[in-house]
Order: sequence, then structure tokens, then C-alpha cells
Amino acid sequence: MALSIERQIEIIRNRAEQEIKVLEMASQAVEARKELQKIFDKEQKELISAQNLKKIEFLAKYGQTFELESKTPPTPLQTKLNVVTEMVNLDGKPKYKLNADGTAVLGAKDEPLKSTIVFKFNGKKETLSAKALLQYLKRTI
Repeated sequence: MALSIERQIEIIRNRAEQEIKVLEMASQAVEARKELQKIFDKEQKELISAQNLKKIEFLAKYGQTFELESKTPPTPLQTKLNVVTEMVNLDGKPKYKLNADGTAVLGAKDEPLKSTIVFKFNGKKETLSAKALLQYLKRTI
């Protein structure tokens, strides 16, 4: 049973109206994001200004600046070296090792590492340079 031309036109009109509503909502969302970004930028500038003002007041009152200390001290290099050298692949082989002639550190895919190793230790992202690991592995052999 075929639809009448009027019914087909009505269906097409309804779809078009729905698509227009969706497009309008999308454009409203874009505008809302822009407004929120403006508000965020304004508040961020105000907070930075207030913080700078507090620093100036502190300097004027006490004659010195203040710096906030890190809550957690950095992980010692020896600890990082121990953690990285104890890492193993699924097959039980060491994840990082020296190449045959001892001039480079090989990664899990037996490719030489040239930059840094990133790993998690105590829930914190840590980094270790490939050069430091190379020197450590040379000393331990």
C-alpha cells in the first residue's frame, strides 16, 4: 500500500524539522561551550590575580617570598633502577637488558632505547633515562 503524496511530504517535513532541531541544539551547545570557556578564563585570571596579590602582601609583610614544597619527595635514582631492572615480560625474561656488546639498552622488542622509560611506582608515574639505566647495567655486569 503506497503512501499518498501528502503523507510522504508530511513525513519528509517532520524529519526535516527534527534535523533542524538537532542542528539548533548542536549550535546552542557550541555557543554554551564558548560562554563557559569565557567564564572559566575570567575566573582563572581572577584566581591568578588574587594569588599574585597574596604573594605581594606576604612579601611586604614578611620581607621574603614563599614557595610551596612538594608533598612527596622524588623517588631516588637507585630505587628507580632497581624497579626497572626487576621488570619482566610475560615470558619471564627481563624487560630491559644490555645488547651483546654492552653499548645500548634493549627494550621488550629488542630495540635499542634512546630516550626515557616511563613506569608506575607506588601509584605515581616515574621516568628513568635510558643513559642512566645503561650505566647501571654496565656496572652490575
